[in-house]
Amino acid sequence: MNWIQLLENLGVFSVGIATMGFVAKGVFNHSLDLLNKKKVIKFSKLHDRRAEVIEELYSKLVDLEPKAEKYSITWDGKKDREAFLNATLTFVDFSQKKRIFFKGSTYKILDEIESEYMNFLSNMKTLHRKEFSEEDNKERDRSIDEVGKIIRNKIPLLKEKLEKEFRKMLGIQEQF
Repeated sequence: MNWIQLLENLGVFSVGIATMGFVAKGVFNHSLDLLNKKKVIKFSKLHDRRAEVIEELYSKLVDLEPKAEKYSITWDGKKDREAFLNATLTFVDFSQKKRIFFKGSTYKILDEIESEYMNFLSNMKTLHRKEFSEEDNKERDRSIDEVGKIIRNKIPLLKEKLEKEFRKMLGIQEQF
């Protein structure tokens, strides 16, 4: 074999290797693009789902707030009590099932509200079953005061956090 033939074969071999490398790089980049698109779609779906959960939780909270407020003022109204109990149980049930979508301080506030409402409901259920003594009236008043504190402090705080999270997800920046 002479030198010219050797160089030609070497050149053809080099071109073949370069072509294979170029094709392999294209296939690799295409595979990475597909993986990236799948992750973007998956993230987008989770992002959309989280927005729906925030919206629904916020709606349940807005529904609960006036019922709790009305019940804490007129605690003995059966209709008000039923509306309050139903709204509370709906809110607590939903928030417990969807708490995976929340983090940090939002999660903590949800937990505090749920815990305080459940304590309140337990106290009120006990008090509604028996004759009212002076001590029972004091206990009822303490429980109603606790609901009032939740309404005045924690619900507005949770609503504000949910609003901020929702706006952040939508890319809306507050101008302050």
